[in-house]
Amino acid sequence: MSRVPAPSRRVLTALMEGGQPSASPGSDGTKIGRLFNHLHTLLEQQDEVLVALDRLAPQVYDEEEAGAAYRSVVAQETHLADATADTAAALLLAPVERACDLQLKLMVLIAACEPHRDDADIFPSLYLRALLTDLRCHTLSIKRGIHRS
Repeated sequence: MSRVPAPSRRVLTALMEGGQPSASPGSDGTKIGRLFNHLHTLLEQQDEVLVALDRLAPQVYDEEEAGAAYRSVVAQETHLADATADTAAALLLAPVERACDLQLKLMVLIAACEPHRDDADIFPSLYLRALLTDLRCHTLSIKRGIHRS
């Protein structure tokens, strides 16, 4: 099985702001909801570690102690990257229990496909985003009772 690229926290956050799934992530107790919440926490922790790395990098050459701290933070970042990839893979392979789960899966897949800002307009992200929009509109129309078979 190939490794899932790390989802972009920036993209995932933007997708969440663009329209929440019909239930808040993780609030309904589905496996995908719980994995999504865990993934989001891991991405936040990874961002904090990257900030720490940026802070320590200039000091590494100045002091031996700073070098040890830097290596420790690099090890932590590596561990978080592995945990993020594993959690994203588990989420994408988990069975859907509710419509909101499918939306969460699409959001993670899009975030994994878009490591750079320009990637939103190319294959497959452009089409995955269109699919997410369709799913959100369809789910909304069902909630409002205007769905046609």
